[in-house]
Amino acid sequence: RSSKDPMNRSGRTSIADLARHLGLSISTVSRALNGYVDVNAETRARVVEGARLLDYTPDAVSLRLRQGRTNTVAFVLSPGHQQFVEPFFVPLLTHLDEALRAAGYDLAVSSARPGSDEEAVFRRLVRSRRADAVIFARTRPDDFRIRYLDEQNFGFVSLGMSELPIDFSYVEVDMSVAGRVACERLIGMGHQRIAVIHGPAMYMFCRKFRQGYREAMAAAGISIHPDWEIESELNEASGFALAPRLIEQNPRPTAVICNSDSIAFGFTQAAKLLSIEIGADMSVIGCDDSPIAPLMNPALTTFRSPAQIVGRTLCAMVLDVIIGKAPDPVVFAPELVPRASDNPPTQRQG
Repeated sequence: RSSKDPMNRSGRTSIADLARHLGLSISTVSRALNGYVDVNAETRARVVEGARLLDYTPDAVSLRLRQGRTNTVAFVLSPGHQQFVEPFFVPLLTHLDEALRAAGYDLAVSSARPGSDEEAVFRRLVRSRRADAVIFARTRPDDFRIRYLDEQNFGFVSLGMSELPIDFSYVEVDMSVAGRVACERLIGMGHQRIAVIHGPAMYMFCRKFRQGYREAMAAAGISIHPDWEIESELNEASGFALAPRLIEQNPRPTAVICNSDSIAFGFTQAAKLLSIEIGADMSVIGCDDSPIAPLMNPALTTFRSPAQIVGRTLCAMVLDVIIGKAPDPVVFAPELVPRASDNPPTQRQG
């Protein structure tokens, strides 16, 4: 059969079909999929991607018997701040699941709110050994999950860093870049009175967003008004409630940077009720590139995170962790998506 049609007559791609398609030996393909350390990372990534493209699924039962593993990776969400509906997480989990399935692993998703419930979930996960490793997000400066899993020698990869003096594997979408680039963009347009609405400071990505804003303001020699740096929940209701607090000040900010598109959406809706025209009377920048961002009036300038690449990177890292490796952290930068909601200040803004 041609290389474009590697499937055997049974209608199901076999390991021999996959090996032939990749030009590798069956032994190499098998060892790559089974996590043997003598297969280099480049070859393993190539085999995993080939398995995904050809829809090759290993015999899960045989794998588990040979390896003494569950062939399951757990992803524990902390949904206290709309994590389930944020546009980044749906494609992230989709691509992570696809990549894990191609390597013969299942993805088990559960949730645990920060606090005693979360601690109980992670303790139960470790005791039961129902997963070979765990992935989690919304990291914090002093994160119980990182400390506990490290103490228990239980494999994990986090989406986000922490301030703990512990070496661990993580993937970081550096939100300080978004906070800094957004602020620099506005300063370059001529804005001086710039406010920031950032998410809960208990989360590292929110702290880093605020940090980037502060760095850009300091570099430009602009003092930060104490009332223009506001902590908020990551939802529309919070953005809506906070809008009057900024708009009714005299003088008011000429621009606002929001830690999420949800905050920005709520803010702009409230601004319209207060007769403020976004883009003319006040500039607004979000962060998420949600599906609604280009449909807003005006379309929202925001930041896009590489969900597909992050998902596949998490997969590669957690597979390495399972076989005893400790991959170095990987950091990505969000991408600015300029639209119409931010413009140079005008005389209307005072």
